[in-house]
Amino acid sequence: MVRRTGLAVTTVAIAGAVLGARADAQPGMTYQSIAQLPDFSGWWHLDLDPNKPGEGLNLVFNPHAALLKPEIAERVKNLPVLSDPSVDQDAQPGYCEPYVFTGFNDGFEGSVEFLFTPGRVTITNELGMVRRVFLNRPLPADADESSAGTSVGRWEGDTLVIETTGLDRNGFLMRGVKVGTGALVVERLSLKSKDTLEIARRVVAPDVLTAPSETRLVYLRDTDHVFHEAAHCVRDDRSVDHTTGEQRFDLTPPADLPPPPR
Repeated sequence: MVRRTGLAVTTVAIAGAVLGARADAQPGMTYQSIAQLPDFSGWWHLDLDPNKPGEGLNLVFNPHAALLKPEIAERVKNLPVLSDPSVDQDAQPGYCEPYVFTGFNDGFEGSVEFLFTPGRVTITNELGMVRRVFLNRPLPADADESSAGTSVGRWEGDTLVIETTGLDRNGFLMRGVKVGTGALVVERLSLKSKDTLEIARRVVAPDVLTAPSETRLVYLRDTDHVFHEAAHCVRDDRSVDHTTGEQRFDLTPPADLPPPPR
């Protein structure tokens, strides 16, 4: 009995070592293998082609519109234009809320950065979002909802494939439309040239879309970029009237306020 137990323990130990070796052999699992991967370093911004006015913006914010369920499309079709100064900014959906990932890494208002470490790819942007993509793991079936979701990835040749579930159901898929429950985002990231990154994106949102939405986004490497923190909550401060630029609250100190200490 003792010998059988010892044999079983030894067998398990050997199997564990083999599995560990196989995991380490996958791309991105060691610093040595990272050195052989495509170079995603630096900061990237979204390519909005100046020769096609408005197309890039529409591509980013309205790629799902044609696939909306009829009742949802009817509800949002008459939303006022955000750029209209007469619109009450306080009434806009998602006003001054934390950044929530629903398939877009940003790059329109702030740049995006990719950091490679063994077993993980970290995606950050200047709005403060941090996505941690764990390599060579199965996608969990019951991930808790969070702002960034739960992401797993793998390398298929020179393409990084990322699957993300556990998206916050209250995150906005597009203006006026929350992503809902059971959403899944699949991204395929690949370099098309030294400084051009393409993300082929597939978004499944069964609560609001009639079919998966597929989009290709192009990012350009900004070799001279200097990090600048961005925040919607500062730019869209509720205390400021955006139609006049004036402070909404009375900042006059009370008459009985004592002088500051010396």
